[in-house]
Amino acid sequence: MTLANNAVFDYVVGGPSDTNAIKFENTPMDYAQDSKHNLYVLDQDRKIFKVTPDGVRTALSTSASDLKNILIKNDYLYLLYRGKVSRQYVGEDASISTDLEDIILNGQGQLINQFNNEWESAFHVDDNLNIYVSDLSNHRVVKYAYGAYDQDPVLIAGDENGISGNALNLLYHPRGMVVASDGTVYVADYSNNRVMKFTEGTAEGEVILDQRVRGGLYLDNNDALYIVIWNGGYIYKKEPGKTI
Repeated sequence: MTLANNAVFDYVVGGPSDTNAIKFENTPMDYAQDSKHNLYVLDQDRKIFKVTPDGVRTALSTSASDLKNILIKNDYLYLLYRGKVSRQYVGEDASISTDLEDIILNGQGQLINQFNNEWESAFHVDDNLNIYVSDLSNHRVVKYAYGAYDQDPVLIAGDENGISGNALNLLYHPRGMVVASDGTVYVADYSNNRVMKFTEGTAEGEVILDQRVRGGLYLDNNDALYIVIWNGGYIYKKEPGKTI
């Protein structure tokens, strides 16, 4: 499936000055949504804003220069930094602390238990609270098992020593990543101009699309994959078990 580049959409936040959109001081770079349909928006100043369905906006954090991405899982806001992952409770249970908690804190570097996200990338928390990190500058995707965040992660794709390449077992600046319900991992292999599919325990991945994608991978509730082409004006859809 492709969508024309002249499609019209409603604005929720941001947008032209003649709309009712909520404006931000700087460009939004990532967002997440909780079970009550509140939006959490990370802007390029590395500030996080919570926007309610009624349009009420509150600031959640101060600037953090190395904050790259955010997501919501089970009323926790997860934050991916250049070299760590933290989380903060944003639900309504007053008995749970809202203090920021570092849960993967091995520092920035090239070792297999470290990562180095120079630019915005991607991460994912599955239903078992395993954490997948697309490690941009180490050219790999790793999985930290729940209950063992302080141990070495499982290598899903790329090289454990952080070497880039275009072989089917290597990556070169993975700038997007999503994980299907069966554990299949899709990676936007940005500098190799391709989208890859990986299965844990398999040595090589599979090229599913030869196009440059910068972060634009999305899965719906049926595990259909949507791929937004970088600077191309098209969206592709891949159904489970089918080719594009």
